[in-house]
This record gives sequence, C-alpha cells and structure tokens, in this order.
Amino acid sequence: GTIALILQKAFDVDHLGVLNAILWVGHGYLYLTYVIVTLQLGLRLRWPILRLLLVLAAGTIPTMSFVAEHFVTRDARASGAV
Repeated sequence: GTIALILQKAFDVDHLGVLNAILWVGHGYLYLTYVIVTLQLGLRLRWPILRLLLVLAAGTIPTMSFVAEHFVTRDARASGAV
C-alpha cells in the first residue's frame, strides 16, 4: 500500500489509484482484526488498561506491532498462559 501510494504521488502514476484504494481498505480490516485479537488477549490475560492501550497503539506504528508481539509472547509464556 505504501509503495503504491509513493509511486502514485511522487512519480504521478495514476493507474494505481484503484489498487491503492483496495490495499488501504484491506489494511484497515487487518488493523481491525489486530484490535479485536489484542482486546481478547488482554482481557484473557487480565492486562492493566495501560498495557492494553500501549499494545493497541503499537499497531499504529509501522513494524512496532511485531516488537510488541515479541514481548507479549515472552510474558505470556513466562506466566504459563500459553
């Protein structure tokens, strides 16, 4: 999605408009899935609200969700939840 947007705006490639729109809609649905799964996990593991909000916010920063996943997985395994 980002590459298509850069090509469209920086290099004036107009034929990527529909493809770019489809990619961003798909990206939005993936984030919604991330939010739902994170909420379910946070409730199941009884996270404090601040931790839940931080993990949700990590999904808005490129690649930060992978970093958050590493720490969440490590902590869940250490607590015996997984």
